Amino acid sequence: MGAGETEMAFTMPADFIWGSATAAHQIEGGNWNSDWWAWEHAPDTPCREPSGDACDFLHHYEADLALLARLGQKAFRFSVEWARVEPEEGEFSGAALGFYRRLGAQALDDWTVHRLSGDALRRLATDGAAIPG
Repeated sequence: MGAGETEMAFTMPADFIWGSATAAHQIEGGNWNSDWWAWEHAPDTPCREPSGDACDFLHHYEADLALLARLGQKAFRFSVEWARVEPEEGEFSGAALGFYRRLGAQALDDWTVHRLSGDALRRLATDGAAIPG
């Protein structure tokens, strides 16, 4: 610490839940149907770095969830990229629905949750509603 700086110490309440949150567009990547994708890649966009292929959570979610558990995370909030689920009005992607079904199952499967984190992992949906588990 530098001169004149003071150290602040605080503790979190015992029932505080440490977790992580994601945004589908930012971590899945490659969704050309998204309005955000079009905005990011427009010639006059103020966006400095388009999301590109992101970290490819779409194909690495199992390892990513395991990493969160190893880091001691007890909550994971994820979102659904609706432009991936419904790329054209009235047209639904079986592949996208399958991905979100597998992601939800991975997060909700008690055996997997126990194996990954050692206790009940709390799942939160984008709108903040807790999913019982």
